[in-house]
Amino acid sequence: MKKLLTILLGVLAVGFTGCLKDTSINTNGLNTQTSMAEIPYSGIEYFSAATVLTAGVTTNIIVPVTINLTIIPTKDITVTLAVSDAARTAYNTANSSGPQYLAIPDSCYSFPSKTVVIKAGTQQATVNATFYPTKVDPTKNYMAAIAITDGGGNTISGNFGIYYLHTIGNPLAGNYSDLYNRWQNGTGSGAPGTVGTYSLTGLPDDPTTVEFQSGYGTQNGLNIRYVLTFTNTGGTLSNFAVHINPDDVTNSITGAIGALSFTDASIILADGVHKHFKFTYNLVNSAGAGRFFTDEYTGQ
Repeated sequence: MKKLLTILLGVLAVGFTGCLKDTSINTNGLNTQTSMAEIPYSGIEYFSAATVLTAGVTTNIIVPVTINLTIIPTKDITVTLAVSDAARTAYNTANSSGPQYLAIPDSCYSFPSKTVVIKAGTQQATVNATFYPTKVDPTKNYMAAIAITDGGGNTISGNFGIYYLHTIGNPLAGNYSDLYNRWQNGTGSGAPGTVGTYSLTGLPDDPTTVEFQSGYGTQNGLNIRYVLTFTNTGGTLSNFAVHINPDDVTNSITGAIGALSFTDASIILADGVHKHFKFTYNLVNSAGAGRFFTDEYTGQ
């Protein structure tokens, strides 16, 4: 992390002059030596917190961008912002072995307010960036790096001057159909007692982890999610592994359902090329009866 931050600061120094590396964040007047403009909880140190999760979301996502001054001003201060493609490309260069981020298309987000006025006697002001998740391709990594370009007479923070808003791209994220089967026994023998079909979104946790809701969870209004992990080698997917989200085991399977025992998920079919997966798990419910489940997901 420190190495990446150092590289980025060096690369961005050409494009953003007058930057100063902070010793703290969100100082709220405690820094009496330097009057500095910063975006609290931004920069490389808070990169993961700047993730905008768009897959499966149907309403606009509003992300507040707050500007903080380290010294309370005696007059109104206008701070200027910009979406910096230089910051995006610098990040990709410094993080060449990690996920690479494309410039997010204008149709997928908006950031209309490029100036922030911080009133005299105050320290912060906020503008909003808005993401349109239904227009974002969930299989691609996108970035809109919002940078302070003019601190209004204040030094621009070196490590908290850029807010790396980004989406997580995952090749298996997106829309799926689910063919769900439930057997009234613990082995899956005979005909299933329940058959259902559902539409859902494979939701990415990171570039190589995606979650799918089980039909049993949908049927009972609970979260019971398969967590599928894999290796991505230049677009070739391998090393698939699956388990039920541990939170859902605690909250839904052994909690709300009251299962006496639970056997974690396993893979029946995993075809990353065609986005075709089939998983299974089983449990013994609170009445002592075995139940066996399969979910077959087909990408749309």
